[in-house]
Amino acid sequence: MNKLIILALILAVASAAGNAAWIQYTNVSIAEFKSLKADGTERVVLEVCGDDPRSVSENFRGNYARAKIAEVKYVDAVTTLIDYAPADIYCADMAHNLPSSFNGTLWLIVHQKGLSPYVDRIPFIESVASICQGFGIKIGIMSNQKTWETLFGSFATGSSSKILSELPLWYYNPDGQANFVDFDYLGFGPWNLPFMKTYVLNKGPDGNISDSKTIYKELWF
Repeated sequence: MNKLIILALILAVASAAGNAAWIQYTNVSIAEFKSLKADGTERVVLEVCGDDPRSVSENFRGNYARAKIAEVKYVDAVTTLIDYAPADIYCADMAHNLPSSFNGTLWLIVHQKGLSPYVDRIPFIESVASICQGFGIKIGIMSNQKTWETLFGSFATGSSSKILSELPLWYYNPDGQANFVDFDYLGFGPWNLPFMKTYVLNKGPDGNISDSKTIYKELWF
């Protein structure tokens, strides 16, 4: 087969996007998970903690169990990274919060409401990622260029971090586009390629988001 054709096929597969559903605190039934699957959603991301990362969200364990019964292919968890304790204690709490059978990715939302200005932030995030992985928890990072720049003063901060560069990235952009083309100019930190994206479809009259979608890459390098 022509090398150019092979390259084109590789690029096509690498850019193919699957549908994901970010479920924030809502109680979802088995039938609803099966309906998501029927509509082409193979990945769900469940909110694991409320405002206190030391406690589990009311619906998390039930949603996790029902998603597994519905045979959703990928069941992930997400929580805001909060520096209320040293990294080892934080990771121990997360390991306690997650079911023993959990084999998805725990996405850590890096946001200014979770990280104080008194913490050396990049080393803290690196420590959490490394220690949590020692607990057998796969870690991903969720953020966006604007938040990253607000936290670190530059969207390039962390670009030399090998630990972070090896983690999958989930980012947010309200551009309404089901692709990753925008990351060419919205990239930040050490990531050359993102894994997942949430984009806005509609906003209500008050400007609040009324509908959004999440996509992920079927193949991630």
